[in-house]
Amino acid sequence: MLTAQYADPYALSAEFYDVLCEQQWLQRRGPIAQMLQEVDPSGVILDIGAGTGPCVQVIADALPKARILAVEPSAAMRAALVGRIMRSSDLRQRVTVLAGTLDQVTLPPRLAAAVICGTIGYLDAPQRHQLWQQLAERLDERGIVIVDVMMLKAPQTVPLMQAANTSIGEHTYHVALHGEPAGGDLMHWTLDYQVRAGDQVIRRFQADHHWHTFGLEQVAEEAGAAGFVLEPLGDALIPAAVLRKRS
Repeated sequence: MLTAQYADPYALSAEFYDVLCEQQWLQRRGPIAQMLQEVDPSGVILDIGAGTGPCVQVIADALPKARILAVEPSAAMRAALVGRIMRSSDLRQRVTVLAGTLDQVTLPPRLAAAVICGTIGYLDAPQRHQLWQQLAERLDERGIVIVDVMMLKAPQTVPLMQAANTSIGEHTYHVALHGEPAGGDLMHWTLDYQVRAGDQVIRRFQADHHWHTFGLEQVAEEAGAAGFVLEPLGDALIPAAVLRKRS
């Protein structure tokens, strides 16, 4: 179960997640699906930080016989995730939703692959160390890890910028964000969400997120200590890589 101290950063903003990430996933799905062709097609695929389920759908389409474990701590995000699963008889048979953070769920002893997209920066260095060790112990010989990082390798001031602007029915959904260093490797991001009817703002709120900033070089070093070798994915929209167990 989730601890009482867990504060859901997506409690209000989950409805905007697909608005914000739609274009990213249109461009991410090809490279991810291609890399998944290397793994056991009937194995178990772990989606860490599944959100509303865009990556679950990519995995399911790429590997029609695989079973999928979708780990997601946010109750608001899981509501959308389960809604997506319920609309597909295929997903209902193959996707299991695990509610909690990685240290709150039980992973199976063997995995064919793990996908970590838009998530790794929520973990600090000790948590990432534990993650790489867990995956190294569970991945089969053909297993891979697909991971991406933010474009910023170190904290810096990011001026207010528009991140999404999408029409849904008679309303327009806007997302803007700005960021500031928050000490150490942390960035403090503030996202501004608005729903507009024409020029009128009919709903507005903000949400804060803290994110550990680092590049693929640090992922390579940390995962390397657990026995992984990193290969960058050059066609990815944002910095991404595949990790393979060292032979």
